[in-house]
Amino acid sequence: MSTVPGISPTQFVTFTSKNPNLRVVALLDEATAAITQGYGGWTEQDRARRRSLTYYSGPKPFRMDLPILFDGFSTDDSVQSSVTTIEKMAMPSSFNAPPPLVTITGHVPGTGIAWVIDDITWGETMRKIGGTMVRQHLVIHLLEYVTTDIAKVSATKKVQTKSKHKSKNTHEWVRIGYGYAVDPSTVSGYNTTYVTRDGDTLTTIAAQQLGDYDYWHDICDINGFRDPFYKYPGGVKMKIPVY
Repeated sequence: MSTVPGISPTQFVTFTSKNPNLRVVALLDEATAAITQGYGGWTEQDRARRRSLTYYSGPKPFRMDLPILFDGFSTDDSVQSSVTTIEKMAMPSSFNAPPPLVTITGHVPGTGIAWVIDDITWGETMRKIGGTMVRQHLVIHLLEYVTTDIAKVSATKKVQTKSKHKSKNTHEWVRIGYGYAVDPSTVSGYNTTYVTRDGDTLTTIAAQQLGDYDYWHDICDINGFRDPFYKYPGGVKMKIPVY
């Protein structure tokens, strides 16, 4: 598909999974890929006869709707194997096992995130005489895979976070109306300064410097950042945690 005349490589997106080891390339469809959940994290608390309070409860996992197209029409090729592969990525690989994690590369949001395929919406299908499928439109509904975090809170609101990456950061939490937020002046456990390259995001920095995209949360805590997908210009200095 990547050799189709007149189609730029930037129009392709690649899905990859392990356990089972699968890979499939698709064209980006005309509709734009859209992050539908994951920013903000603010909650309203109703109060009788007064304006509701607004407090930060934490963001939900990211969701993304990604319209794609498997197209073999111009080359008269079947796309059935590509359709079957994307279906396998959305289904358990064995009895009592969850579907595989999926990573995405291409000119779409969320390329530094581990995803699971939450659902597939099937669009228009084109077949040749005889039934061979040569074109299939579909929308992949993706949900960020977030591992379990365990946090213990003491009477002084000091938190030691225990997660899969065993963070050593201990945060002092400060009261902000309803709820708590990290006091940046009390965050410990870092002694590295990173200087961004043009186009860096917090997710790519975390993956490259710390070995796991999920560390972007700790980089946010230390630096007071919010958007994991913001593309930084070159030369921006930020603190990187050491574990």
